[in-house]
Formats: sequence, structure tokens, C-alpha cells
Amino acid sequence: MTTWLDNFLFAVLPGTCILCDAYTRRNLDLCLACEADLPWLNHACLICSIPLPEDDAICGKCLVKRPPFTRCHSVFVYRFPVDRLILNFKEKQNLVIGKILATLLVNSLPRGFSAPDLLVPVPLHKSTLRKRGFNQSAEIARVLSDFWSIPLDTQNCSRVINTRSQKSLSLNDRVANIRGAFDISRNYQGERIAIVDDVVTSGATVAELARLIASKGAGSTEVISIARTPI
Repeated sequence: MTTWLDNFLFAVLPGTCILCDAYTRRNLDLCLACEADLPWLNHACLICSIPLPEDDAICGKCLVKRPPFTRCHSVFVYRFPVDRLILNFKEKQNLVIGKILATLLVNSLPRGFSAPDLLVPVPLHKSTLRKRGFNQSAEIARVLSDFWSIPLDTQNCSRVINTRSQKSLSLNDRVANIRGAFDISRNYQGERIAIVDDVVTSGATVAELARLIASKGAGSTEVISIARTPI
């Protein structure tokens, strides 16, 4: 949520759009024209959020086998310029971009969306965290936590295996690669938990984490992400 100080600063020092460099004239460094042109995920599977034709409600994969989370909420299709923005956020440590994307996410969740009890960002292995300097999923979750005034848990869940990058792997290899990668130090107490990630691709990572969270006593588990990759 914005404050009077935010509004004052943007009035005195108007924001500049991260895409076109124009003054935004708003409390966000993204102009309305560029925001409208982003690849919004307008129609998706009601469960896994993969982009679908408008006449479909649930994808074939979810019809055959439901994922271990109740549903995934994603706001963008992972394509230009969102893919470039997320890359700059993660690899070039541009935290401003991350905050903008997280703000768009929280402002675009469906009407009637009920905030979870607890946010759990997908953890990075300590070597990756040390190299990058921050966890992009935790930065996104921090914006959601502030907006909803709900707890953010970055301590209970850890990544104990430094897995290979999922990018070049097949779906089966991704599932095998991520198996057993996470650990949870203490049980949950029936909370409704939202896993937060920047991009959901095959869903293997969030599915593995959701299964573990459910086995540790969560009441339900869902996924919230900035973008969803069409497969």
C-alpha cells in the first residue's frame, strides 16, 4: 500500500517508466501505456494457470492428474517484455523491477481473492543465494506480506540440494531433478499456505514444495507467481 510520503515523493520527483523512460505521473515506475501492453494472462487453467484457449477451463494435464496444490495464481504470460524484466530483476539485482512486478501481481489478483495465512517463498540453495545476494521469490513475497499484513516465512523451509538448472531439462528430468531438494524444520498447524515464485514453468518445483508442505501439516497449499510459461 502507498503512503502519503510515497505520493509526495512522486509528485516532487515523478517516476520514470522502466520500459519507455517516460514520466509515469503515478506512484509506480511504469506508465499506463506500457502496463496495458504487458502480456497479461487473461485466460488460464483454473488450477495450474497455464494459458488456455478461451473455451477451455481446465487443462488436460490437470484433468488427468490434479497437482498437489489447490491452484496457481499467475498474472503474466512469460514472454517479452516480462521475461526481460524478470531476468533483469534476478540476474542484474534490479530490485525496483521486482517490486513493480509484485505490485502489479497483488493488484491483479481476482476479485474475492482471500489472502492466505502464511507466505512461503521458494527457497534458494545457500550457494545460489550467496552468489545472487537475494532470493527473488522472497522479495516478491515481501510485497505481498506488506500488502496483506500477513506473515512471511523465510526460515522454516530450506533448499538442501543444489539442483541443476531446470531450464534445459525435460519434464520428467525436472521432476527427478527437484525431488528431495527441500526440507522443512518444523510442522505447520493447519494454515492455508501460499508458495511464492517468480515464474512457474513445468510446475515441478512448486509441486515438490507443495507436497512437502502438505506432509508437514498445512491445511491447504496454493501458488502465487508473477508469470506462467506456456508449455
